[in-house]
Amino acid sequence: MFSWTLLLRPTVLLVFVIFSPPASPQRCAVTGGGGPRVGAPCVFPFRFRGLVFEECTSRADEGGRPWCSTRVDADGRHVSGDGQWGYCDATCRLQER
Repeated sequence: MFSWTLLLRPTVLLVFVIFSPPASPQRCAVTGGGGPRVGAPCVFPFRFRGLVFEECTSRADEGGRPWCSTRVDADGRHVSGDGQWGYCDATCRLQER
């Protein structure tokens, strides 16, 4: 976002544009689940079963609990079968299916 400030002088018009930095992404961590330590950071975006997730998902969790990847490969795909995931903590947002 930005705001405009105009200062009028008899012969000079000064315009200042002040840019606000974008909001920093909210840190999202896991509470446990697939094996990473509690508090391990989620990795976004991650690809899982052909979909891209920018936030936690409950997709493929039998209990419907939101989870995230804690490790992706060079193509951004979730590293499966190695316990590189966890259930999201209360600060995390859930991506709708």
